[in-house]
Amino acid sequence: MNKVIIIIIALVLLLGAGVWFWRSQAPSSAPLGTSTPAGTSGEESRALAPLPEDTTANIQKDLDDVRLLDVDQEFKDIDKDLESL
Repeated sequence: MNKVIIIIIALVLLLGAGVWFWRSQAPSSAPLGTSTPAGTSGEESRALAPLPEDTTANIQKDLDDVRLLDVDQEFKDIDKDLESL
């Protein structure tokens, strides 16, 4: 009975050490070559600086670049194709 308890404790300790080692080897979320301002963590600095694609001007430009098709003309073309069948 004592051997079983010792084996279970050893397995739990090995599993815990394996998880700790695996998590310590995980790459950091910040890409190489980037630094954070003094006194802020990586999460805070990413929240403070807007990404270039998230600025209002870029979003407005993307909305202006959307070209909606003339749906009526598309349906007329489809009707012509159907009538020719």
